[in-house]
Amino acid sequence: MKKVPKEKLFRFFTSVGEYTREDASSLEEFLEKVRVIDSKSLEFHLYRQEFEKWFKEVLNFEYLAEEMNKIKKLNLRGEQLRTQILKPIINFLEIQKYPPPPEEHTHELKMEKHLKSVLDELKKKQKK
Repeated sequence: MKKVPKEKLFRFFTSVGEYTREDASSLEEFLEKVRVIDSKSLEFHLYRQEFEKWFKEVLNFEYLAEEMNKIKKLNLRGEQLRTQILKPIINFLEIQKYPPPPEEHTHELKMEKHLKSVLDELKKKQKK
């Protein structure tokens, strides 16, 4: 995954003016920081919608921004919050590692499914 320039790093704070000296320049780095950072920092940023903003405006990951918005509505704290933040990021990274098949394979899979449904229908008619 791409790294962002220094001026677009995500800088972790625990409150206004309380910089943790931790930052992330990519989604992978962000994931690693979220795993270990003080949960107060997670609470601070999530409820100020700063994770959403970074995912959407800097990384262009609309899906993750939406997921952070959903998590915010759960009003979680501490380790429960950490776990909920980690889940969609880990899933997203896994999908990036194993993308869906190319379009021609997708077309073949659709045809296979269609043929199977046609055959199933024919079998049902034969039984009647």
